[in-house]
Amino acid sequence: MTIYSGVSWVPYDSSVFGHLLPRQLHPTSDPERAEAQLREVVMRMSPFARRLILHGLLRPDAILIGSYSAPGHRCCPLASAVWEATGSEATTFDAVMTGIAELGFAPDHQEFTAAFDTWASCYETYDTDSLTRVLSSDGRSRLIGLIEQLPHSN
Repeated sequence: MTIYSGVSWVPYDSSVFGHLLPRQLHPTSDPERAEAQLREVVMRMSPFARRLILHGLLRPDAILIGSYSAPGHRCCPLASAVWEATGSEATTFDAVMTGIAELGFAPDHQEFTAAFDTWASCYETYDTDSLTRVLSSDGRSRLIGLIEQLPHSN
């Protein structure tokens, strides 16, 4: 599958779905500013939502950047939270969106996604298919640390 970015054609695996944003169009950011923005967005989420995201980060083989889900047990933090809550991996766009809505992420979903993708671009690598942007192991550790530092009780 090829997605037209407005500037050039960018190839993506057709099984990857979500809010794809080619690397060259992704806003560059200052890592400290991006982390502060992500922390602010996550802090506004309920403690329940933060716990699901935190625990969900341990489920996928890779944390996706710029999309919701891909084959090979790869997904974004919100899709991994849905996986944590339901016990099964959401592998379709509808399943991910339904899970996000049912868990109450819907009001924060777009803001979280934008803040995460901006922050994650500072810690990205490419998965084995060379097309899919994923969070590096250092990035995953940093994200877990960032969420662990926030309150998780009701």
